[in-house]
Amino acid sequence: MTPDSHPEVELIGRFPEWEFFITLTFKGANPPRPVVGRKKAFAYLHQVAKLAGVPFGRLIWVLREERGESTRRLHYHLLIGRTLLPLKSQSCFSLMHRWDRKLRNGFSRVSVFNRSLGAAGCGYVCKLLSGEATLEASHYEMRKFGFTERPPELSKSLLSWLLLQKELTKVDQTTLSRMLRRLRIRSKKQGGPDKGKTGEDERKK
Repeated sequence: MTPDSHPEVELIGRFPEWEFFITLTFKGANPPRPVVGRKKAFAYLHQVAKLAGVPFGRLIWVLREERGESTRRLHYHLLIGRTLLPLKSQSCFSLMHRWDRKLRNGFSRVSVFNRSLGAAGCGYVCKLLSGEATLEASHYEMRKFGFTERPPELSKSLLSWLLLQKELTKVDQTTLSRMLRRLRIRSKKQGGPDKGKTGEDERKK
């Protein structure tokens, strides 16, 4: 693990099937409150599943809530995998259409995840999550990754995949336990829009 990296970023970066990076912004002078913004982001994730023709629980995703450092405007960054959509510009336009036109929430940017640039590396993942394009910005975002207003939210399907990986270190196991605990607390408070069993649940059977 590099000195500037964050253990959650390291784990997220190991998933080999990321497909799209998405930024979701809101129209108007007054963006919604975070609780409303999160609901809109999840409504969009369901639209992605519908577009892809896959069950919502099959999608692999990371959702990061953020505010602009100068404007403080609420927006979201998403990494999505296992949609099985073609990794082409037409898919990007279709994904943008769901947020911009169908849900009419604002404006989105969608790009294909470029695996040739080191897709498994935590630096590239962090660069995508931040929307930044420079290595210096990537390192900066990596350092603050675990200290945003709201920690990144992971799908249960991604956590299940991570739990089933072999050769997890003690740091990995501690990090996963923290992610699972956060997921359970959030589910109790908000009803858990991401339904499904985790790999840990399966192991307990």
